[in-house]
Amino acid sequence: RHKFSVSGTDEQSDGQAFGYTIDLNQYFWNLGTGEALRETRMDANMQVPIASNLRLLLGMNLGSVAGTSSNATRAIDRYFPGADRFRGFAPRGMGPRDGKDTLGGNHFARASIELQRDFLDVFPAPVRGGVFLDTGGTWRLDDTLGGAIDDSFHRRSSVGVSMTFDVGQTPVSIYLANPIEKQAGDKTQIFGLSLTTRF
Repeated sequence: RHKFSVSGTDEQSDGQAFGYTIDLNQYFWNLGTGEALRETRMDANMQVPIASNLRLLLGMNLGSVAGTSSNATRAIDRYFPGADRFRGFAPRGMGPRDGKDTLGGNHFARASIELQRDFLDVFPAPVRGGVFLDTGGTWRLDDTLGGAIDDSFHRRSSVGVSMTFDVGQTPVSIYLANPIEKQAGDKTQIFGLSLTTRF
């Protein structure tokens, strides 16, 4: 595994912080076997203060996996976004499929934008509410059964509201999401939990 990370913060006069993190990871799996893989992942997050109790959260997640010797990936190797990785969709709820079977994809991308507000004047404990948009998808297979499986990129998107609070030192977000772009056969999930990044 090779890892590259960058982060930074800039404290504002009103106590809010501008901050960002970028994590780039390169993995090599199953070396010495006929199923050796290389995988690249990138996670980037940014917080931009707008007012004393208002901020913009931006996020991007990318992933790509492939065989190192032209070997095909297995279902266990591929990306199955959903739940906290893609709000509004169930785990294994999107991507290329063979009939009713979701196959996952060799590539994954998701972008997120969220407007978040503090409600310290309403609740005694720190609570933050937000509205968000998630968009992206997963695509590409090594074997499409002669073109019978559609593994091209189809964008999925969802909008929703979130409420974030602290459990110990971990920010936890409860969300309600509604998919506004989806494909036939996708499985949705309206309610869920996700972990968020704090700067």
